Amino acid sequence: VFGRVYVATEGINAQVSVPDWDVFLSQMNGIKELKRIPIKRALQDGHSFYKLSIKVRDELVSYGIPETSYDM
Repeated sequence: VFGRVYVATEGINAQVSVPDWDVFLSQMNGIKELKRIPIKRALQDGHSFYKLSIKVRDELVSYGIPETSYDM
């Protein structure tokens, strides 16, 4: 599995390239906390990524407002 994954308090944003879609989907659905996460599929020939990068971010989308001013 190659790609990039960002994890923050508001969720997960990921783009990954997997060798076997059915196995990947089965593994994701086997994890209770990830079962209801919407997964969008895009087919592409070739490799989009050459490594797997996982990063923890303060925000997935930076709005520049303090966390105390909204309720997630």
